[in-house]
Amino acid sequence: MDPLTLWYAAPARNWNEALPLGNGRFGAMVFGGIGEERLQLNDDTLWSGFPREWNNPRAKEVLPEVRKAVFSGDHVSATELCKKMQGPWTQAYEPMGDVLIKFLHQAGTDYRRTLSLSDAVASAEYRVDGIRYSRESFVSR
Repeated sequence: MDPLTLWYAAPARNWNEALPLGNGRFGAMVFGGIGEERLQLNDDTLWSGFPREWNNPRAKEVLPEVRKAVFSGDHVSATELCKKMQGPWTQAYEPMGDVLIKFLHQAGTDYRRTLSLSDAVASAEYRVDGIRYSRESFVSR
């Protein structure tokens, strides 16, 4: 198998385990279920705020402190100091919606879920009653 392929032996149980696909504007999290596939969609136009100035002019003053903490191995302090470099965090991307695809079968064997980082393709494969099922998901540019 390609070293740039992530693989899992079970469908994603939650968003953190789903496989991400995207083209910089449109994205999806692919769960890889057997009885039901869930594709959670996102578009960069759906966010909770409005355009505004995000630059933090004080960030360059904090950078030497962050570097000092990192090079001394104090990653906890470095993380806290980095927060002083960031702008205000008051907005977030919002989910566009879920696409749910229901299948007639509810259980399978020989399950494998993959994400090819080379090809940007997520797949789910499994066997039901001796038949091999395979599906692929991708986001077009």
